[in-house]
Amino acid sequence: MKDSASITNKVAKLLVFGLILATASPSLHAQTSAFVVNPVTGAIDQVVVPTMQLRASGGLAAGRSPRAFVLVPGSSRAWVASATGNSVTAYDTATQQIAAAVPLTAAPHSLAVCVNGARVYVSVPDANAVVVIATATNTVEATVTVGSRPLGLALSRDGNRLYVANSGGRSISVIATATHTVTRTITLSSVEPAHVAVTVDDQFLLVTEVSGTNLVVVNLMFGDVFRTVALGGVGQSVSLVPDGTRIYVPISSGVVTIDTATFLAAGTMTDVGTPGAVAFNSSGTAGYVTDTTGGRLVAFDPTTLIVSSEITLAAGVSAVALPQPMAPQSGWWWNTSEPGRGYALEVYGWKIIYSPFVYDVDGDPLWYMAYLATTDGETYTGDLLQYRNGQSLGGAYQAPQLVGTVGPVSLRFTSPTSGTATHLGAPITVQRYDVVANGVAAGRGSGMPQTGWWWGPTEWGRGYFVETQNDNFFFGAFMYDSLGDAAWYSATGTVSTSGFAQAALAKCRNGQPLLDTTAYKQGVCTTDQGTITIQFQSGSTATLTLPNGASVALERVIY
Repeated sequence: MKDSASITNKVAKLLVFGLILATASPSLHAQTSAFVVNPVTGAIDQVVVPTMQLRASGGLAAGRSPRAFVLVPGSSRAWVASATGNSVTAYDTATQQIAAAVPLTAAPHSLAVCVNGARVYVSVPDANAVVVIATATNTVEATVTVGSRPLGLALSRDGNRLYVANSGGRSISVIATATHTVTRTITLSSVEPAHVAVTVDDQFLLVTEVSGTNLVVVNLMFGDVFRTVALGGVGQSVSLVPDGTRIYVPISSGVVTIDTATFLAAGTMTDVGTPGAVAFNSSGTAGYVTDTTGGRLVAFDPTTLIVSSEITLAAGVSAVALPQPMAPQSGWWWNTSEPGRGYALEVYGWKIIYSPFVYDVDGDPLWYMAYLATTDGETYTGDLLQYRNGQSLGGAYQAPQLVGTVGPVSLRFTSPTSGTATHLGAPITVQRYDVVANGVAAGRGSGMPQTGWWWGPTEWGRGYFVETQNDNFFFGAFMYDSLGDAAWYSATGTVSTSGFAQAALAKCRNGQPLLDTTAYKQGVCTTDQGTITIQFQSGSTATLTLPNGASVALERVIY
């Protein structure tokens, strides 16, 4: 684990870059309940948290034992897979009524739901398939043939890839969700995968085994086993705390926690009976684990692993889920009627690192930074910060100075790819930006660099936002001019299979200021700043060569 001095130093540097890592947490406004599934009794219990009182108990028809349960983000709708009966069920948690049933050719096992709730994915082991259900019509949209006996499912952070644990085939199938096709198969040789989860940077897949006692960490860029972590028992499930810093794996004797920075065991919680599954509220301040033998739902502190309260339900409880707000996608956003300016947005847990890419009143390039958090799971708020006197494109390093707070900003989303940005009270409609046609739907190509903020750790105060769609990239550089004023540059191109990219660097000016409500004026962009090259060594490390020949070692910003 990182020592406190290292963390303090890094946070101090990020503060200068404008990434204000405040400790404000979202409220539990939309998370007053946890839903606990019991395949033995058939019950779906609704438990009030944090008071841990039973609010209601519903369920499915007799003999239709619920085995897997997922909640649609921002909705009262849930989907249930039954251990018996060849169907999955749409369940309304508000009314405790079955809304629809979708027949399958064989019994379902696991479920995954996309963040906008438009599709539910179902693994069907006896059919060697994943079934895709369109929730608008409650019908089967596609059936995707995968490896032998698929069990666990996990979606990538951007929702563009579905990872399928083929227990019989000892492999992972990677499905492109835009086309419902298998684009890659990762062979695991001796590993029979059971449950899967993806790290928040989409770099690693976490895999438990059917009967083995390891957590297997798969490097998704290279498609090989990066590390195995001894658990001391068979993993019953695998979960991550929302900020992605820890992994939680229940085994028969307790819940093992693993640090994602090192993939080393960080502790074990042993006073929770026979744990089955773990879930968290969206802020990551409270965790909940089911005790299968004791029939309990146990609340605990995810950091200290100290149990705070519990409720006894009935023996057999397994899955647990809490409502989650709808998350927007990381990447470049824009207003389609205002080309020439844009917005870099990276989602981290239920927090957003945000930067408008705009102009000042004289038409010169200008950028702001903001750290946004949600208090209700729907609206993200914070302050726009402005900096100057930092390092220029080709100048010697100097740390920037904070000019001050410009004013408030808020983001509210109607879907993962559309919403409204309000700057100092002036709202504009924004949506995800297609670097190439249908690029947002296609998502990041296999082996491509990660979308989000990058920096040179020795040059804090300027940074770079990178997004890849298929093998195409859009690069934005946030820095300063020779007079110390904010400047930004951009480049587009392709990344080769070896990770090499080269593109002309553009600079724009004479565009619309952020808060100017007069008739829109598009900036004029010219590729007269020279050429940059980027050699990506991995999904999170690279070497940037600037037009003057200076090289900068880049890495992904880890908050």
